[in-house]
Amino acid sequence: MAKILILHQKGTNRKVAVSSSLQIGRMDPDHRHLWAVPEREQPPEFAGLEAFLYLSGEGQISRNHLGIARDNEDYYVLDLNSLNSTYLNGVNINPEKRNPQPKLLHHGDTIRLPGAVDLEVKLTEFMNYALLIAAGSDNPLAAQNDAEQLSQELISRKYVVHLLEGTNATKQAVRDKLDEISCLTVLESKFFLYFHGHGSCDGLKLGEQTLNPRELYKKLKNIRAPTAVVLESCHAGIFVDEENKDKIPEGVLVLTASNSDNFARESNSQPANYGGRFTRALISYIKEHPEEFNLKDFYHSLSEENRYQAKVLLQEPVMEGHTYLMPRVTSALRF
Repeated sequence: MAKILILHQKGTNRKVAVSSSLQIGRMDPDHRHLWAVPEREQPPEFAGLEAFLYLSGEGQISRNHLGIARDNEDYYVLDLNSLNSTYLNGVNINPEKRNPQPKLLHHGDTIRLPGAVDLEVKLTEFMNYALLIAAGSDNPLAAQNDAEQLSQELISRKYVVHLLEGTNATKQAVRDKLDEISCLTVLESKFFLYFHGHGSCDGLKLGEQTLNPRELYKKLKNIRAPTAVVLESCHAGIFVDEENKDKIPEGVLVLTASNSDNFARESNSQPANYGGRFTRALISYIKEHPEEFNLKDFYHSLSEENRYQAKVLLQEPVMEGHTYLMPRVTSALRF
């Protein structure tokens, strides 16, 4: 059975996923969790708004034009007495504007709004998402190796992996990817953000620019899913120090390879498998735990007597934030 609904605006790359209720219209996107028109009665189906999709529609779209509501595994579209109507597969779903009735949505349906805005309906199971950034290091191969190995482990746990490497790992590209993923995650999803590259006392280096804690956490506030952040960089501890730990959004766990004053080291004990010490410890732990596990347990394991302890602990890794459950390995069907 379908778990989530995805709306794809035809002719664009714009998508939004929901698993509860959604209102669509011209309301300020910064107020997406509020009922768009307070003076208008709010239907009970929209008591807990998960998201708001902003569409300009050249001024023809109402502030809260229509809504999507969920009932068990079904999704319904409801015109909210909009000025210029809503069409489902070419049919006006609220012609009299007196007693709007919800209409059941099916995979492949098209919702049309004024201004020739077409939203294609897709019903699918929810997915987890990961953004892996290999932005360069003293040995660029280390960042690439780590991202690729981590990617394989996450894919086996039902993550859709987005990868930014080398010159493609720009600050704007990271912002754009976080915006894209924020529209695709739902409450049932999980999000995993990984960075391997240079860091400074100001933040993460992305080409000639720096991504600081305030900027990153502002973007992560829009992610509608439990989030893990793993930073393999020097001075990564600034993201969890006294100045910045209060900025960490609710539901986010942050693991850093080093404290704010320390360096993250890479290891070339196996040149073909060159990578960051902290990340290699994480990858090994993930491999050894195919079941669901709390990512905090990995951090605590570093203090135990094991082969990573001496080298990794010298960097003084830091953890801050909430519990993050890594999903279990899911067997993939092969044809």
